Amino acid sequence: MAPELPSTAEQFDYPKYEIHHLPDLTEDIDWFIFHQANEFMLKTLIKKLGIPENKAPICLKEYGNTVSSSIPITIKDCQKNDLFKSGDRIMLVSFGVGYSWGSVLLEWVG
Repeated sequence: MAPELPSTAEQFDYPKYEIHHLPDLTEDIDWFIFHQANEFMLKTLIKKLGIPENKAPICLKEYGNTVSSSIPITIKDCQKNDLFKSGDRIMLVSFGVGYSWGSVLLEWVG
């Protein structure tokens, strides 16, 4: 039997966060810009996370799934429609094939 290996967090001594240390999705973050893969998946994800729909723009009807450029296109579309204001906190969330994903929290300056 193979020896049990430590988790990545244990190997590199990453901090362990509990859910109460994370931002409140409905209060602390103004906008969520998701990779625009398909509308059904986005609406399901938004609902399961408890994010108000008005905080997660979907622009698939205008542009379709533009793959890796969907987040910048959605940002530009929001900017064109004057949705962002200076100081807004924007969470960008991307995901791909399998379990690959990434996110970043930005503050809008402008």
